[in-house]
Amino acid sequence: MIASPSPQDHEQGTCRADAASAHEPIEPALRGKAFERSKREAFWSATAIAQWVFATVRKMEAPSDPAQAIDHGEAFETACVLVASSVLGSDEHEIAKVLAFDPTRVAEWASNLRANGLWLSDGQVLIDHWFDEMSGAVSFVLDTLVAQGLVKRSIDPVEGAVYNLIAGRHLLETN
Repeated sequence: MIASPSPQDHEQGTCRADAASAHEPIEPALRGKAFERSKREAFWSATAIAQWVFATVRKMEAPSDPAQAIDHGEAFETACVLVASSVLGSDEHEIAKVLAFDPTRVAEWASNLRANGLWLSDGQVLIDHWFDEMSGAVSFVLDTLVAQGLVKRSIDPVEGAVYNLIAGRHLLETN
């Protein structure tokens, strides 16, 4: 569960993602899994993966009417890269190719995800927290901010995942 920040956390730009540190429940609209998990074997082609990714992100952006989702821009593309990584792993070249995204931009996001321990060198992607019944959606949104280089993620042995804002961070800089 993502904890509501304490006054000290607010001053430091910190948010803890741990049920033990929760002060208040998550808003009902933000509660639940980020999306339904799937496996690569469920898809017959790269095109099918791309279609599933785009449909999944549109549904996350506009749950009541996915056709109204804005399917362009950095937020949409970052979410697509993360969803794609849930079935393709951490190969940014394959993800860029499957989604037909700018490989340089995907590589920047991949670098941030690796630097923050979400994408591992062996191809694994740490995604289980996206499917938590209480805080999965919030965890996913925080990880999109990590990919964009706006937030750093670390693991505290007591608190669990801790997300910190990067003060003065410019969108074109990596974290």
